[in-house]
Amino acid sequence: MAWEHIRPRADIFVGIPHRGQVSTAWAINMLHALSPYLSRARLFTIQGHPIDVSRDVLVERALASGAEYIYFLDSDIYTEPDTLQRLRRHDLPIVTALYYRRHELPVTDEMLAYLPERSRPIVEAKRQVGMPIFTPAIWKDFTYTDEKGNKLRSFRPVLDGEFSPGELVEADAVPMGCCLIKTEVFRQLPRPWFYWTLGRYPAMLK
Repeated sequence: MAWEHIRPRADIFVGIPHRGQVSTAWAINMLHALSPYLSRARLFTIQGHPIDVSRDVLVERALASGAEYIYFLDSDIYTEPDTLQRLRRHDLPIVTALYYRRHELPVTDEMLAYLPERSRPIVEAKRQVGMPIFTPAIWKDFTYTDEKGNKLRSFRPVLDGEFSPGELVEADAVPMGCCLIKTEVFRQLPRPWFYWTLGRYPAMLK
């Protein structure tokens, strides 16, 4: 199911995947955040599909609309009134707002050894006293050696202490919950643009 708020020649396509209901507080927050762009935005919501399928459909609609940007905004993300303006100001192919993961990060001794030196003491101190460790939802690529001596590649979270508030941080993996992407990016990439592999089974595609 989908609902579209049509504006002719909109340059920002706002894509909102959701599960059928949103809170009043979130709806008011979204209205305040998008109000400066209401005359230039096309709003499209979609529900009833796996998240990757929903995002692919939203990209299809954005490309068909001729919009310059697609702005993914999930229905559980609250933004500041100027979030979209600040993201556009960077004028980057892909840029996301920074928000924190809802789930605590379990830090093992092996992981601790690969953390940046300036972040390690903070994480270690929290772990020793049993404080929960919540991390920003951005990740960097890194290589590590397992107990058998094999070199493996994975992602590690970017931690507090590695950046200053308001600073633009380069990352290798980001969430889509509040992300601004130039539609030209998708014109240069093959489909599917999104593919969620965790727990996927063929019936999900029907």
